[in-house]
Amino acid sequence: MKRLILLSVCPILILGSSLVAQHLSASRWGRYSGPDSLGPYSLEHDTSIKSLLGHFGTQPTGRETYCFSDSTHGLYLYARPTHDRSGRVAEVVLSSFPNCKGLPITTATIVPDLWKTPAGIGIGSTKQEVVHAYGNPVFITKLDKSEELGLIAGIREAGTSRISVGDSSYLYSCLLNEKESCKNDGRSTRIGFSEGKIIWIQVANFE
Repeated sequence: MKRLILLSVCPILILGSSLVAQHLSASRWGRYSGPDSLGPYSLEHDTSIKSLLGHFGTQPTGRETYCFSDSTHGLYLYARPTHDRSGRVAEVVLSSFPNCKGLPITTATIVPDLWKTPAGIGIGSTKQEVVHAYGNPVFITKLDKSEELGLIAGIREAGTSRISVGDSSYLYSCLLNEKESCKNDGRSTRIGFSEGKIIWIQVANFE
């Protein structure tokens, strides 16, 4: 009788494990699971560069990159408008280190409690807190000096900033597989860590 029960239960357990494995695998692909916003910048709405710059008391001047520095809070931020002249924000990068080099930088107040995701993720949050809020990332990358090229505005050659951008990063993005992105969903969030804590967040929507 016991043998009969075990034989009946085992296929159920195996099926259950298979479904869980399929769900976990599928959850990595085909959808964006990262944050919908960082501070006043929303990835789901057409946040205008004018509106975003208004938080720093400035207006658009036609620049490709707007850089801000807050030495009091030890925070740095830059924003880029889209290239289609729609006036929308394409990308925002927030960091605990200077992220603009050779570009005009405006002194401003970058309030730490404001510049977080709706889940409370911001500079100083841990890897565990990020995974708890958004699940496992699509990719985990070990960082080296070359990563600064896509992160620090104004540099054209790796190593010229002389700034460490951390040791690892998480990517949240809608991908159908490792090489093919989702159509009509250009949202992405990269989060950089140093010794397990966030030192930069890059959010973008290139739709």
